[in-house]
Amino acid sequence: MKKILLVCLFFFVTGTAFSQTDRTQNWQNDIDFLATEIKKQHYVYKYRDIPDALTKKIESLKLKISSYSDERMLIELQRLMFYLGDGHSYMFPFGAKITQSHFLPLQLYVFSDGVFVVDADEAHANLIGEEVDKRTIY
Repeated sequence: MKKILLVCLFFFVTGTAFSQTDRTQNWQNDIDFLATEIKKQHYVYKYRDIPDALTKKIESLKLKISSYSDERMLIELQRLMFYLGDGHSYMFPFGAKITQSHFLPLQLYVFSDGVFVVDADEAHANLIGEEVDKRTIY
């Protein structure tokens, strides 16, 4: 049975505005929390050191917090999960109160002959089986 690492990060913001220093510290705390939870919960990395590539990305992300929007930070936290290399570990930033999260109502899969829609919500079920075309959107 495969285990899934599920980490819930809760971003609570009240009506008070954070200074840039507070904002940076809050994001650093969230990144540290994620790293700690990976070490505690991941089925491989609770017994081994986390990959060097992940450690480097964590440190790099901490240095870029002030230049990234809150929306970008949510995506970057998701990107960190890639470096676990298992395809079963991911996080959902939905419910974050610091910013709104959006997602595509489609599940995509990369086959050798292209990217296809393999599942969708009810409103987009007609797209299942369709190949995704590469488009540039400006």
